[in-house]
Amino acid sequence: MKKWTGIAVLGVIIVAAAVVIFALQQRDRKPNAGQLEDHLTLASIVETTDSADAAETSVETAAAEKNTDSTDESASTDLEPAKAYLKVEMIGLGLIFEPIPLNESRDIDLPQPDGKLNVVHITEDSIEMIESNCPGQDCVHQGIVTLENRDSRPLMNMILCLPNQVILELLTPEEAAAEMAGY
Repeated sequence: MKKWTGIAVLGVIIVAAAVVIFALQQRDRKPNAGQLEDHLTLASIVETTDSADAAETSVETAAAEKNTDSTDESASTDLEPAKAYLKVEMIGLGLIFEPIPLNESRDIDLPQPDGKLNVVHITEDSIEMIESNCPGQDCVHQGIVTLENRDSRPLMNMILCLPNQVILELLTPEEAAAEMAGY
């Protein structure tokens, strides 16, 4: 009987430690990392398009063009119209990016400074983790999230990569607007 009591106490201690560690990570979280293109410049993240005639475009170039095109900072809070949006959260880096409008089919690379890499394929109404260097590849096997199937999936509108600490969410325009209002 004492053996079972000891095992139960050990289990409670492990769960309590996990909750404390999670709470400490959330305390240091930066709730608004800004627009994906601006902050991915720091991590040297590169976007690639599916279009055969489009060259690979670095985010540094896109951010530089954006800075020369617009000097009004308040314009960056408006959402570009789209049927759906991608929200990216990189927990290990403490970053949450502004919703990305899904207006084209392309791949987005999400490298991290420690060598972790996730590649997301987006279309106008879906997201899918197509590549990751995490062990087990559970995030890749979660499949595609669409506007039609997001309410029937076990993880709803999310794709999680626990080892790389990346969370993807497919948002409706209303959800994306609510996210932006929170920033």
